[in-house]
Amino acid sequence: MTIVRPSQAPGSKPEPPQADWIPPSRRLDAAARLVGATGPEARASASRFLRNAERHGIDASLMWGVFSAEGPVREVCLAVPGRGSTVTMFLSPANGSGAPARAERAASIAAACEGFAGKAHHSPELFQTLPEPTERWSIDAFADAGFLFVGHLLYLQAPLSPLPEPDIRWQEGLRCVPASAYGQDHRRRLLITALDRTYRETLDCPELCGLRSTPNILDSHEGAGRYDPSHWWLLMRGEEPVGCALLSANSDTPSMELVYLGLDPGVRGLGLARRMLDHAFAKASEAGVAEITCAVDRRNEPALSLYRSLGFSPFAERVALVRKGPAGG
Repeated sequence: MTIVRPSQAPGSKPEPPQADWIPPSRRLDAAARLVGATGPEARASASRFLRNAERHGIDASLMWGVFSAEGPVREVCLAVPGRGSTVTMFLSPANGSGAPARAERAASIAAACEGFAGKAHHSPELFQTLPEPTERWSIDAFADAGFLFVGHLLYLQAPLSPLPEPDIRWQEGLRCVPASAYGQDHRRRLLITALDRTYRETLDCPELCGLRSTPNILDSHEGAGRYDPSHWWLLMRGEEPVGCALLSANSDTPSMELVYLGLDPGVRGLGLARRMLDHAFAKASEAGVAEITCAVDRRNEPALSLYRSLGFSPFAERVALVRKGPAGG
């Protein structure tokens, strides 16, 4: 199995190019560069992008790049803040393969990370990006800008046929409970405890451990799709959570994403993850869900084996890269 990681920049590093915040007067040019639009339709494509960005709550003023007063905008990086004190970074398409182009891309990314707090008026815990494995130009530029490899992700999907309520027999003292059964404050405490316990010895992007606070991780999960605590399942032993399976509905399709699945190390290897998913998927099927998607680190062989047994197949891949933000742990 080949895991895509950043490569080292060739040779000694020259003086880095100057990158700066994109002023309003150059925003249309920067948008055209960001979407890769050229020729007579470039300005129209850029205008559509800016309108759509505003419609979806994306602040197009959070762009940095390499440009000159009179010349073209050569490279652009857009920073999009999200739930849980994260910022997702988007880079303009490849514009040359040599060292100067790579340096300009890295400079744009670094300028966006360093200038974000001043323009957005808050300090994130984590900057993140998810290029495709074939986008070496992007992976290497982010690595040059201080981003670290945390995982090669497989995106999986499985059809969900109408399912009968499974006859699941839990070990004595265990029960699977929807998070909606608890009041908001109690639910949040239980979920934070569940996440803390299930991150121990994780095989899914273990490099992320310690980079973010658990409350912010929970906020990110709640911000994925349409949050409904009746589809967030807690595996309880007595009054203590020892696992969770979190599903969120996608906004525009009759599908759900398995946002997170985890078990405390003390209850792994007992078949409980499969039982939790059988239970959660049956409830999702009752709600009319036709498909389940998820993402998993390619190094996490136990999870991959479980998902394959449930009929999941890959449909996309991404390389996960992160850089600690000013508020990061």
